[in-house]
Amino acid sequence: MEDLYNSIMQQQVDAGLLIGALVVSLIVAFFHYMIFTGLYKINLGKYFFAVYPLLLGVLYFIQPQFMLIGIGGLFVLTFPMALLGIVIIAPALGIRERVNYQNKQQELVRITNKNAQYLKPAKKKNWIWELLKSLFFIACFFGSFAVLGFFGPILLIVLTAIISKKRSGSSLMKLQKSLPTSKIRSVAMGLAEIQGKIVIDEALTSRVKSKRCAGYYYLIQEISHDDDGKEQLSTIHTDFLYNPFFLEDETGRIKVIPDKLQLLHFNEYSYRSNGKKYTEYVLEEDNKLYLMIGKASIENNEPVFAYDENKRILSITPTTAVEKYDQAMYYLSKARPYIVAFLLWAAFILSSDIRVTSSGVSVSPHSYLNKNFGIFKNNKSEKEEQVNNENSDEAIYAEPVEN
Repeated sequence: MEDLYNSIMQQQVDAGLLIGALVVSLIVAFFHYMIFTGLYKINLGKYFFAVYPLLLGVLYFIQPQFMLIGIGGLFVLTFPMALLGIVIIAPALGIRERVNYQNKQQELVRITNKNAQYLKPAKKKNWIWELLKSLFFIACFFGSFAVLGFFGPILLIVLTAIISKKRSGSSLMKLQKSLPTSKIRSVAMGLAEIQGKIVIDEALTSRVKSKRCAGYYYLIQEISHDDDGKEQLSTIHTDFLYNPFFLEDETGRIKVIPDKLQLLHFNEYSYRSNGKKYTEYVLEEDNKLYLMIGKASIENNEPVFAYDENKRILSITPTTAVEKYDQAMYYLSKARPYIVAFLLWAAFILSSDIRVTSSGVSVSPHSYLNKNFGIFKNNKSEKEEQVNNENSDEAIYAEPVEN
């Protein structure tokens, strides 16, 4: 480092080199401007491009060689700035913006909803914790690649998919696979699954289509577009209103207390006007069959179906949606072993050292697998060892050739 400094200080800096350095500083300033505004989300202003030339001019008048050190430092600084922005700063800002938006939308639902007292407090996400989880996954991804080659990241993705599968899906879709469907007349008290048609007790009128219904979920979204012209919707108002109704099958009917009721996979009715989208989901009386999961109990000597505080569920969905979900899960469960096997086999091939020779194709597993797992070790056959030993003996005991 000292030799480099002494070499720079011995350089002759003339006016031509000064002009060239000022031009290069403008190019570097352009890249820094793109990094700061694009990755760091910092608004530098139009005078930023004058900072670097001014800095180099000051260094030139202090000591001409200092200008060379300054332009070199600015140029070298570009790479760690970009790397830091891509790996940490940009993901952190993106996660913080997304989490803050989600928390704001959750709070908006509670503020604008007439039935907010029925909503359980939404658990707010911490953007720092979300960032740490993302960085941990990135570290695992590159770490597994360094150790196992392509085999590591694909194995990590498979394990992540398996873990996330257990957490995904709505409570209704997961519970309906284990709960038996009860007839309404003989439904047992407690958590239960029933099926039937909706019968309105006290009718309401929906907000968008003016439909006669037992209740509706209504929301207003503001329409905007990003820099690429992609449409974005931001919820600015939500509301839901339900009256008690009945679910009826061939054995009887039961009264549904709709506090905290969740509608799943209902038809959407919407229209657009003045840069806003107005949407509703309607709980209407029709000939469709609906599946419900909630708590069966007795109130005022009358059987009712209501919100289950233990499982935190009172949900209703068309039976057609459940059938489609079960069918998709069936085919996925059948295909999953083959998909996993294919991914692991592809990862093994990509991680191996494959060589094509005149005698055929040789596949050598990744060094980590070859070293730590006996199944991948290259054990030579007895015949190969015998041939090698014979060749070795011939080489050792061969008689010298007289010239």
